[in-house]
Amino acid sequence: MIRYIVSVDLGKSQDYTALVIVESESAPHKATTYSVRHLERYPIGTRYEDIRDAVCALLVRPPVYGNSLFALDATGVGNSVRELFEPDTLERDYHALSLLPGEHSCRMVGDEWASRDDAIAYVRKADSDDQIAKAAARVLALDDMERYPIIITGGAQVTFDPMTASYNVPKRDLVAVTQLALQRGRLLIAQALPLAGLLRSELEGFRAKPTAAGHETYEAREGEHDDIVLALAQAVWVGERVGSALSEPVST
Repeated sequence: MIRYIVSVDLGKSQDYTALVIVESESAPHKATTYSVRHLERYPIGTRYEDIRDAVCALLVRPPVYGNSLFALDATGVGNSVRELFEPDTLERDYHALSLLPGEHSCRMVGDEWASRDDAIAYVRKADSDDQIAKAAARVLALDDMERYPIIITGGAQVTFDPMTASYNVPKRDLVAVTQLALQRGRLLIAQALPLAGLLRSELEGFRAKPTAAGHETYEAREGEHDDIVLALAQAVWVGERVGSALSEPVST
């Protein structure tokens, strides 16, 4: 079975936001393999709303649409940012699309599409500045997406917080599962991807540092970023855990 894992590491004020799309392939009695299909880095300072719209536009494209999981770094950005990616924020979009004339491809009747297929086709062909297409893409992408918000911690074990519907995941777990998949040949990164070299550099630059308490933390080299590798690590972690140890999948 092939599924796609779309993972976003949200940058803070001085950080990049990174997007990774990984194709995961699983079969009975075989370990899952991961192929990185898309890498993207948004400039520092890009509005979170613009990032959300760009991500939603990708989520509606084939072969990702209807066959994907969504991993979102929810560490330290606040609820208002995280909620941009939640279906509860779509009320304005529903209302705007319901006001469209009857012949418009993206018209909605209540919370149902007049024609979902027409809406999908419209979004895929629309210009990047088409506001109707952006609203439709948000509804199509977020309304029925299985999502895994992740809060990266320095703790020792994974926990699920029912209050925020998030997973608290130690950074060392994210790094370890990614390094193991890479070492065993189950994680493939195509050299032709524009940011493949940067991703490999981030992977190589991730180093364990001992703490005063005798634990280990993982950080990028001083002066370097780790946004792409963390987005990738989230995708692999979700791929490895979904259907096994995760007992509280976050879905609508």
